[in-house]
Amino acid sequence: MTNILKKESTKLFIFLALLLSFVSMGVYNVYDYSVTIDEPAHIGAAESYRWHEGVNPEHPPLMKVLNAILIRLKFPNYKTIAAGQYAKGAEFLWLSEYNPNIVIQLSRFVYLVAHSLIFLWFWYYTFFRKIINKKFSLIFLTLFVFSPTVITLNPLLLFDIAGAIGALMAVFSSILLLFNLRSITKKYLIFDTLITAFSISFALLSKFTNLYLVPVFIVILVSSLICYFKKKQINQIWKKLLPVLGSIITITLINIWIVYNYAYKNLPYIFTTHTGLERKVLIPFWRMYDGAMLIYNYVRDTPKPNFIDDKYVFITYQQFINRVFLFKENPILPIIIALCVIFIIWSLLKYSKYIKKYLTLQNLLISLCTSSYPILYFFIAKDKFFAIGFRHFLAIDVFIFAGLAAIIYYASNLKPKFNSIIIVLLILYAIFGSLSLQSGVGYTNFLWQKPNWELANDSTIFLAEYQKKPLEYLYSLGLLKPNNNGDITFIYRGHFISPQMQIYQITGNKDERYGSYNIEINPITELITNSKAKYLVLDIFWFHEILNNISTKNGIIAEQNWKYIESYNPIYSYNKAVFIYKLN
Repeated sequence: MTNILKKESTKLFIFLALLLSFVSMGVYNVYDYSVTIDEPAHIGAAESYRWHEGVNPEHPPLMKVLNAILIRLKFPNYKTIAAGQYAKGAEFLWLSEYNPNIVIQLSRFVYLVAHSLIFLWFWYYTFFRKIINKKFSLIFLTLFVFSPTVITLNPLLLFDIAGAIGALMAVFSSILLLFNLRSITKKYLIFDTLITAFSISFALLSKFTNLYLVPVFIVILVSSLICYFKKKQINQIWKKLLPVLGSIITITLINIWIVYNYAYKNLPYIFTTHTGLERKVLIPFWRMYDGAMLIYNYVRDTPKPNFIDDKYVFITYQQFINRVFLFKENPILPIIIALCVIFIIWSLLKYSKYIKKYLTLQNLLISLCTSSYPILYFFIAKDKFFAIGFRHFLAIDVFIFAGLAAIIYYASNLKPKFNSIIIVLLILYAIFGSLSLQSGVGYTNFLWQKPNWELANDSTIFLAEYQKKPLEYLYSLGLLKPNNNGDITFIYRGHFISPQMQIYQITGNKDERYGSYNIEINPITELITNSKAKYLVLDIFWFHEILNNISTKNGIIAEQNWKYIESYNPIYSYNKAVFIYKLN
């Protein structure tokens, strides 16, 4: 079998199979997921960008600008009047003439296509330029594609995957360009420079944390110059280096200007120190600076509690990762990490002379460059009390995957007998990763034996991605009708994700009479048993709220409601995330 895998056609086939797996799992979730917590907000922001009147400055606008172009082309005839991204999104989805299902699904396809750019990047450097080893690329892509975090987030209107792959592409493109500058021909130098510039642009315009790439790029540049100086080649690369650096900086600045100008150009900006052309040139960059400072101050000044031991507590990002990492990752990943560590120790002891051949100054500096971004990211984040989702760890995860892929590649070269073990582990990794497809954002592997809502809260466990499932069940039984008559009540998490919006995803009927389903009770202040409804639809977000409020001085009602939830079995549940209880 290992001989078959050595064929070039086989490697290309595996590459295409990984791409197909990535896209097909994403497409499945495009249609399977309910509208989630932040998606109306990001659609609302995209709709505002369509009119160049941007809201949502706390994220760079690239992904929403791409969505705005879709809205402009496909849904051009409605302009929201609401203020704020959540209200705009709810208005556009519910009050416009357009089918909200189609709006949400096509918007998700925009993000899915953007996320697939990682494959185009690897194809360029692996199969076209042939400067990244094919085995390394296929191992990395296997770890990436079948990561439960990637599988469950892939189609959603979030920025974590784009930010993570953007950082990886930017760092690797910069290393491949600057460390190989002397040997790159003029033809490929243009292509490589453009790929690097657009990778950096994509990263900076996807997540503000990718501003860490600025010092990382300086580290890469200085490291490459040290290598050229050591080899006495410094005088031979200046004629290439200066135009390359100038092109990268210029293209990146132009891309930032274009995207920010598209999003915000019709909004006034108080900028009294400059006028005319100078003002037009500078405003998009000031908007980027304002957005970055806004999110920096928000993260610094707005600690977010996590749910641990039946109550909300404040823990640092590092404490959060320590708690959830083992249970949120593919269960084969810790085995792969452990075996890679064992291999490193074993090879250092047994093949020290062979290993020394790899410990050149250039290889050590490249290792420093590839690890500088995740190390910087972690050390800046580790003591902050802002751990709202394991998805934020993906920016580090992709570099872990790259490091593991490199170690596995060297292990297979050093000891070809290891190839069979590697193949088995990667197949198991793909199988266990695929199982997360049905688990949603709240995925926990079999190592976590408790209900997943006891592990943590927020987007680590629930993004409302399955809120429509109980309604589908009620609809299938004929219990979901246009005139509710108070038969069904809701305790649902969501900003402007009204029950009727979820119902429309099922019935396709935007009848205002479905508004009568917007009946909710507050389980902190109202007894569930006092409801006159026949059915209660509940999600796990409120498990946290109820349990946390039991310990307060006014927690009697919360305690009684929790006793009810524990005492009665739901007539329906989906992934232990959403439930239907029969009342009265």
